Amino acid sequence: MYYSYLNKNVIVLHYGHGFKNWYEAINPSLEIEFSNLEGFAYIVDERETIPELKQWLESNYESIFSAKLLDWCPEVILWPQNRSFQMFAEWFDISYISTVMEVCS
Repeated sequence: MYYSYLNKNVIVLHYGHGFKNWYEAINPSLEIEFSNLEGFAYIVDERETIPELKQWLESNYESIFSAKLLDWCPEVILWPQNRSFQMFAEWFDISYISTVMEVCS
């Protein structure tokens, strides 16, 4: 077995309190334990620094935000208006990973 560095970074998102509060507001009869849900990872082209990776997410969060809202609510009218990066950061717990390795056998 050997390891190979990939020229990639990873952004990992988990649903946060903002997302949970919104979903419960539009679906008061449903109870979902968001803390038990898996996160999701986005593999992106390598950036030199974590601040550059954060800047990439700030420039590209809108499509991710829309995709996650659509996963849970196809009725766009129920989506929050004026979705900003600040809202995105409050609705998701974000982790940045700068070193990505592939395990090869």
